[in-house]
Amino acid sequence: MELHLTLASHQARGSWGELLAQDVMRAAGMQEGIHFVRQHTLPTGSRPDFTCFLADGRALHLDCKFPVSDYRLMEQAETDEARESARKQLLATMKRHIAALVDRGYGDPATTVGVSVLFVSNPAVLSAVADGNPDLIRHALSQHVVVADAQTLMTVLLHWVLRRR
Repeated sequence: MELHLTLASHQARGSWGELLAQDVMRAAGMQEGIHFVRQHTLPTGSRPDFTCFLADGRALHLDCKFPVSDYRLMEQAETDEARESARKQLLATMKRHIAALVDRGYGDPATTVGVSVLFVSNPAVLSAVADGNPDLIRHALSQHVVVADAQTLMTVLLHWVLRRR
């Protein structure tokens, strides 16, 4: 089966992103059940894809996104106008994902490190968004959200893994 057919399902994309994030966490030396858990329900009732536990009692919440349908529209556009329209749609989707993490309180400084992570499992999608609008990353950071691909996620996690020791 072709990958794009497999990833046509929202649920399959979510699972794919979670598997990639979990692989990065394990590569950073983190163990499930000790350093992180999946789908942990917070007191607010929201449930991030992952909650990482830090030695100082705080947490880092991570949500995985894979906005591939918007990206494919941009990639398959036949005119500059269609490509620009699809790029704007992808950017709007990313901003909605950022706002959702803020609304859910994933970066609450009382219980977390003060930021949350929006993991975009496909580096091409993140690159297309960032290249089209470099202010998106600054906007996310101003909202206390780190937008990360696998390499950035590894850097963020290693920062806290090394601090634990």
